[in-house]
Amino acid sequence: MIPCVETLHRTGSRPTGPIGDGVAIQATSRVESLTQELGSRLYGFVREYHPSRRERRQDWLMGQLSRDPALKTRLLRFMDVLAALDFDTDGTHVKKLFREYFGGPFPRSSPWLRLLLFAGRQRLASCRVVAGAARAALYGIASRFMVGHDAEAVFDALAYLGREGRYATFDLLGEAVLSEHEAEEFKARYLGLIDRLGGHPWSGRSTAAGAPVLQLSIKLSSLTDNFNPADPEGTLRRCRRRLEEIVQHCVGHHIGLNIDAEHFAHRELTWHIFTSIFGPGSVFGRWDGAGITVQSYFRDADVYLRDVLDFARQRRVPFQIRLTKGAYWDYEVITARQNHWPVPVFERKNNTDRAFQRLLGTLLEHPHEVSLAVASHNIRDHAYAEALRSELGLPEGTVEHQTLFRTAEAISRALRRMGWESRDYVPSGGLVPGMAYLVRRILENTSPEGFLWHLRSGVQTTTLLKPPDEVSDYAIPQRTALAGPGFCNTPPGRLFLAREREMFESALQTARDQFGQEYPLELGGQHLRTTERKASLDPSQPDPAHPVGLSHLASVAEAQQAVSIARGGFARWSATAAAERARILAAAADPLVQKRDTLAAWIVHEGGRTWGEALADVDEAADHFAYNAWRLHDCRGLLEAHYQPRGVVAVISPWNFPTALPSGMMSGALAAGNAVILKSAEATPVVAHRLVDILHRAGAPRDVLIHLPGRGPVVGAALVRSADVDM
Repeated sequence: MIPCVETLHRTGSRPTGPIGDGVAIQATSRVESLTQELGSRLYGFVREYHPSRRERRQDWLMGQLSRDPALKTRLLRFMDVLAALDFDTDGTHVKKLFREYFGGPFPRSSPWLRLLLFAGRQRLASCRVVAGAARAALYGIASRFMVGHDAEAVFDALAYLGREGRYATFDLLGEAVLSEHEAEEFKARYLGLIDRLGGHPWSGRSTAAGAPVLQLSIKLSSLTDNFNPADPEGTLRRCRRRLEEIVQHCVGHHIGLNIDAEHFAHRELTWHIFTSIFGPGSVFGRWDGAGITVQSYFRDADVYLRDVLDFARQRRVPFQIRLTKGAYWDYEVITARQNHWPVPVFERKNNTDRAFQRLLGTLLEHPHEVSLAVASHNIRDHAYAEALRSELGLPEGTVEHQTLFRTAEAISRALRRMGWESRDYVPSGGLVPGMAYLVRRILENTSPEGFLWHLRSGVQTTTLLKPPDEVSDYAIPQRTALAGPGFCNTPPGRLFLAREREMFESALQTARDQFGQEYPLELGGQHLRTTERKASLDPSQPDPAHPVGLSHLASVAEAQQAVSIARGGFARWSATAAAERARILAAAADPLVQKRDTLAAWIVHEGGRTWGEALADVDEAADHFAYNAWRLHDCRGLLEAHYQPRGVVAVISPWNFPTALPSGMMSGALAAGNAVILKSAEATPVVAHRLVDILHRAGAPRDVLIHLPGRGPVVGAALVRSADVDM
């Protein structure tokens, strides 16, 4: 049975009058004054913390990495390799890699550190000593931020936190599973951890805000090897059984479960699964131990939070919101720039901080729908949350304050000394599966823009507690298909976004509505209905009564006629200036991008490809034309002075990439001034017909680019044997 929770997590009066999702309350001088007062007290407690000698050495190293980005990059790469070299017992490989990675120079680093690196690179330095020192340093840093996955390590962490008066949420590292067997093993690890926590004295206890004292944090991508944002319903089916089994165990032991945030591409899917499992009317729709993470570094975080609160009002049983800044900033920015997408996150930290404060106000205005956990290492964030709570008249203990385990122990202890409810996020696992987490912690500790770096640098209290100013964000250049000073690939489709999936679903339906059309053979502007036709069937639903299309196939005689027409077109096309050919090729790239969904839908239906494969296929086709247009425009002088086209080129393409492969061959041949006859693959003549039609409409002459569908032993062989086909 799932406990039915009718009582609210918190009580307390709310101010009357319009507050407007935190905007008005945040603007009051009382809130800022109280923020400064609480922040100063909190900072005082931070300053009183005395780290151990080992922690001071690690902080010193973090400072060195902050000053020398080259050293930081080398160190992170070395750590990643070192974690997998346990077999190297004599240290030979470690010593060799140490010399390669730390060859220097590192002019921004401390002379002492440069001396250590220099000594380790010397040939006389013992391999065992170098390897031992490197491993000791790596495992020392790892043990600061992570705990082992066995019962002893988990209970040691709980004992440590218990002495400090803090709670815990445990995360199992290594969540990227590669098979369903691994997903099943990962579920078993979760269940084992829950059973162990269920035997702890804290099991069954609640915080002042009503949240379970013990909590588990889980990434949904660990529950299936195919966590596919383009297939939300299929992914839900693959995850549901394992997730519900984990939730049932948590319910039985009164242990909370927070669904962790991951990349932007996973956000909509994660929310879909959360609302399906914990929504009104579901098995766990009335369980109050659920939670989910919201990240403020997304530009649309306010819109996303409104959806979360709408769901909370419908659910009518509070769940926890862990508000974070976001853990994958580098990944999100690099991925977006690589794919020429709009960057989904703020590129200036101040804007992320402002959004964080804005979301705090919104969440605290809805205490009956959600409970708030402030996850940050910035003391202003925690002080600001408590100032807002006080101004709203909410009782003490309403806000839970979360930090990462031993990442900033001074701040974690200071929060507890303020008398605030505090929880540590405790990652559990081995070094190799935890390497990604460890790298993120080092990046956070060494970021020159990060709060921890400013804190260790002795920045004044007034600066640390200063309200974040709004600053303009960076802009990313957009792709253009036209020939110009450079080339970049077409931005891939984002099927992880519902709106783009819905657009593609609409294109698929539009294509289905056009099934059964006939596609005559076109030669010299004439449409010929030949004696032989091919009915293309949808591989997913092969129905001869409703074919994808009926293509009229060419014979040997029609192949010879096509060659003759192309020979005439070649005379004019080869004499066309290279700049004009480049313009036409560039013009052909644009409609391929604009009609991507339409053409890709036919690839799905006729070629049997997945949505993502079909979209990528059309993207690559557009890129071929755009790239060859750019190169032709850039090199037209050299081309016209030293090269000449061959003549008529036969393009005989395979079926598996029905637009990308023929476009690569056609665009190159057309750019060089040749005429092209496309003998499309027998499996995908409809796709080829629609591709060539797009190119004709963009300006490719009909006697220069000819589609000749037919059987390979007939038409393909005739083109290969023809003396009038030059290539």
